Amino acid sequence: MPLGTHYFVDKITPFFRVPERCDIVVFDSPVKNGIGLIKRVIGLSGDTIEIREKKVFINGSALDEPYAAFKRKDEILDGDNIGPIKIPADSFFVMGDNRDESGDSRDWKDAATGEHIYFVSGKNIKGRLMQLVK
Repeated sequence: MPLGTHYFVDKITPFFRVPERCDIVVFDSPVKNGIGLIKRVIGLSGDTIEIREKKVFINGSALDEPYAAFKRKDEILDGDNIGPIKIPADSFFVMGDNRDESGDSRDWKDAATGEHIYFVSGKNIKGRLMQLVK
């Protein structure tokens, strides 16, 4: 997101339509109570997602992601190889655009059990980030 650009959170749209792939959404963190996060929707309910050496595949096809940035391209990090896993109903797989520095669906874990939390529930999505057009 370029500096000097203004954004707002649209809190109305989530009541009328489910998020679409590439939407940037605001939601309650699945791992830290009381924390709001902003991430990009990558996988939708019913999709099968796989990540191979940082490359995202949706239903077997590579996803074109011109917004994704990698600061550690030559390192394989936790979450750079996942799946394939099917996304359950009313759930989303989300990732930050700054992939090598983002805590997201690839690496969230339950603090008590250590079990991986891959998805954000649709009920936890509070809004969609929108750019203010001048």
